[in-house]
Amino acid sequence: MIQLFGLSEQMKKRAILVYISTYEKELHPAIFTLKAYALFHSKEDLTIKTRVIKPGRIKMMAGKPYEDISGKQSDLIVDSILKEKPLFVGFSTYVWNIRLTLKIIKLLKKKQPSLPVIVGGAEATYNAKKLINDYIEIDIAALDEGEETFVDLIKYFSHRKNNLGLIKGIVFRENKKIVETEKRQPLDLKRIPSPYLMDLIKINKKQTITMETSRGCPFKCAYCSYNMFSYAHLRFFPLTNVKKEFVYILKRKPKRIYVIDDNFNIYEPRAKKILSTITRHNHKTMITLFIRADVWPIKKTLAAKLANPRFYLAIGIQSLNTKTLAGAKRMHNTDVLNKNIQLLMEQGANLIPQFIIGLPGDKYDDILSAIDWAFSVRPYDIMLQTLRINPGTVYEKDAKKFGITYKKNPPYTIFRTNTMSEGELKKSERTAQTFQFLYRRISYRKKMLAFCKKTNLPISVLLKKLCDLNPYSVIFLPKNKILKMIDYETNQIKNNYDRLHKKK
Repeated sequence: MIQLFGLSEQMKKRAILVYISTYEKELHPAIFTLKAYALFHSKEDLTIKTRVIKPGRIKMMAGKPYEDISGKQSDLIVDSILKEKPLFVGFSTYVWNIRLTLKIIKLLKKKQPSLPVIVGGAEATYNAKKLINDYIEIDIAALDEGEETFVDLIKYFSHRKNNLGLIKGIVFRENKKIVETEKRQPLDLKRIPSPYLMDLIKINKKQTITMETSRGCPFKCAYCSYNMFSYAHLRFFPLTNVKKEFVYILKRKPKRIYVIDDNFNIYEPRAKKILSTITRHNHKTMITLFIRADVWPIKKTLAAKLANPRFYLAIGIQSLNTKTLAGAKRMHNTDVLNKNIQLLMEQGANLIPQFIIGLPGDKYDDILSAIDWAFSVRPYDIMLQTLRINPGTVYEKDAKKFGITYKKNPPYTIFRTNTMSEGELKKSERTAQTFQFLYRRISYRKKMLAFCKKTNLPISVLLKKLCDLNPYSVIFLPKNKILKMIDYETNQIKNNYDRLHKKK
């Protein structure tokens, strides 16, 4: 175990773990989990510092963060790291923070070229060799789960005696060659202590907390990179610890908790026990859970627990086209989905159906069908997001087969597929964006409901009209103009429908 006494604080060796957050109130536990694991399992006398950096000028476009940071901010961030005189610095990366992270790393190395820099996380795992090859500033990329790798790196940099190539699960540069070491086996999650229960993470009432109660996924969807990781095998954190974590966090009343398990309800008895604990101790916090509703039936007892008014159920449906889903290697049963959705709605659950725009096989009409289906369900919210071709996925490997062209750098969004042209993709995105904007505002939603009732037509008919009238974006128009447009188009469509039937 790392000793927290002995040498004076000024003389101690330090490692710094950095996470650059692209969402102002987000708190992801990755670097704190690494620290917790090292505190339990490393024998080196070393202080581990964690830095969550939230640049004040990270802006949002269409719900997605993009980089906008001044040179002065970069200098302040780098100087705060170098002030600690670290033995090495590790950065946690993912698709939305990699650009900003690389910018900080370049400046860090410019100011102190000899400082070892390590990158880990999803983006480092996807692109380890590319990052090492393209960025001389990066010394090591850690693959997959980083807990044991971090402990080994602490030992290596503390003594510099062992061969770096003996450390499993890393990619590094040696004599102008890129070396990838032996992969690690999936970690026994019982060995990972909770950074929350160790009080390593300070929680306030405005924060969004991220939690995991399991790791891995048994499915092999073509658009998902999870199955390329060595830890894709499904494993669970000890139930006792998970329940203690929820009690600890909920006492501090954060604004929201995202439980990032891909299939929270995959093992129903366990899910019900966790939900009971949350319900018993939760008074104000919103809880987002990612569940599957299209593979196995959800029992009424579980549905009743999921119907807690503070639970928000993100349900990945992705497409209603069964051929598209088969091509995406996604298990799906339409009858099971419809029955589960009906049951959850009857129980009063807050549902958030999620669809992917641009799956190979889908056309513009499939996006309209998804919108019509979602609107008919009347869920709490609806998510439609454009397909991203993450490195290592089936779609990335077989992009030519599926006619996929896409952005080669983060966020890897597509331009076209074999069934959706670039123009149709943009049209689908514009229609989806308009729908989400209108649906999330009560006054517009009422108008949409009135349209369907008055015309007896699906909502996609109105959306197509609105997007044709304003090909750029309806959402930037004043509220009164949008309301008038909806009323006008409702009456026009109704009158045209009536005239057509009179002629018949």
